[in-house]
Amino acid sequence: MAVFAQMILPDGKLKKSSNIVFSIVLILSIIAPLKKLDLSAIRIELEPIDSIKVDQAAVHYIEEQRIKTLEEICKNELSKNNIEGVIVDITANFESNNIVINGVKMNFDNLVIPENLSHINITEQAKTIISNLLTIDKGVIIID
Repeated sequence: MAVFAQMILPDGKLKKSSNIVFSIVLILSIIAPLKKLDLSAIRIELEPIDSIKVDQAAVHYIEEQRIKTLEEICKNELSKNNIEGVIVDITANFESNNIVINGVKMNFDNLVIPENLSHINITEQAKTIISNLLTIDKGVIIID
């Protein structure tokens, strides 16, 4: 339709003015039917937020991954302090998206003690490192 209008419109000084007039008429012809719409008949109903269903398996998976990440962070921190081969197992609950650590088990079966640390109480040093890292009491750390 625009191509047809361009063909019949004049080419001189009136072209700009006639383009504006044609554009206004075109816009009004599009808007005019919209005024006749009964917008009160359109209803949008939203479900309450509390009806959103959460996949509990996905939530559980994410919680497990967060605990595994914490365990890896603990192992890395122990490695930085020359305590290698310790297995860290964290038990925790999740409350309002926060981790509440119930206990930490440390298994020293595969512990490698460097010669320069053989005189140090490694288990006590490991407990101190983990309790400071996780901001928990040493009493919840169990040596397995």
